[in-house]
Amino acid sequence: MNIEYAPKQSVSEIVKRLKGNSSRELQMEFPHLQKRYWGRHFWAIGLRVWSTGNVTDEMVQEYLGIIVPNPMRVVIR
Repeated sequence: MNIEYAPKQSVSEIVKRLKGNSSRELQMEFPHLQKRYWGRHFWAIGLRVWSTGNVTDEMVQEYLGIIVPNPMRVVIR
């Protein structure tokens, strides 16, 4: 996932919001998940992130050796 965010935003807060919102949405769509994970962590604790600055998506994919036909891009404001 490629996320564009303002420099003043905290990466940990962005990930926290993404995990919280996606967990809530999934549990609303699939009620059996809500019963199973009520009061527990839906996502694993932890994250892996890096900053690329003014580098293109193509350059990142080439560096990683990964070819992703349609990478997910999220802009958080």
